[in-house]
Amino acid sequence: MNIRLNVFLSGISHSKYQHGFSLIELMISMLLGVFLIGGLISVFIASSQNYRVQQALTQVQDKGRFAVKKMREDVQQAGFDIVFADVAVQYFPVAGAGSCALGLAVFETYWTEGAVDKRRCYYLENNQLKRNETDDLAVPVAANAIVIIDGITQLDFTFAIDLDGGGLDKVAGVTYLTAADLIVGNGGTPATTATWQSVRAVRVEMIVVSDTGNVTTAEQVLVNPFGKNPAVNFNAPADDLRLYQAFSATYALRNRIE
Repeated sequence: MNIRLNVFLSGISHSKYQHGFSLIELMISMLLGVFLIGGLISVFIASSQNYRVQQALTQVQDKGRFAVKKMREDVQQAGFDIVFADVAVQYFPVAGAGSCALGLAVFETYWTEGAVDKRRCYYLENNQLKRNETDDLAVPVAANAIVIIDGITQLDFTFAIDLDGGGLDKVAGVTYLTAADLIVGNGGTPATTATWQSVRAVRVEMIVVSDTGNVTTAEQVLVNPFGKNPAVNFNAPADDLRLYQAFSATYALRNRIE
């Protein structure tokens, strides 16, 4: 009993000499904690930014590929079961009455299906790529238009022609012509004239933007994305930090290749 009591009393007598952390030790510990938390926050921010970039890249690539695929199907079908003297594709920089979208730029394809002349058109409205379809002579119903994809900020078409059946021709040194370079020909049109009937390939160029924001640190600039001569750059709107990407695809009119 005396031994146990002595041990207990000895523990009490030595407890007065025990101490906690000193102020300096506490400050050092806090500083180390701050560095550790700061490192974790930096890793989190970097991971979040990388995730946004990857998400934005996936969005623009999915949109671009889908838009290219849908238009390829229609361009390759253009001219089916209609004579060479008829137009298979046509582009209107400012579409008139009876078009799919009055006053907008409209690209149209034509073919025959079950003895019925068909027309399908693409146009850009409010950054949405839309498509509509109708019988050739019917006035399209705007409510029937469907949205193919959104996030398209620019859409352009150029056209390659074959005047003599010997392959694609150049006009003034240029293979792919704008709509302004082409006319609707007829039986009296000179064989050297670039007409819509002589179009054999279509090149589509578009700029797609991501839904995800805060991807870039400054407004994006695409330097001459389509190789225009003279060079034409694309500049994102002010304070728009989304990701922009250019897409270009060339389609052959299968039903017009001799």
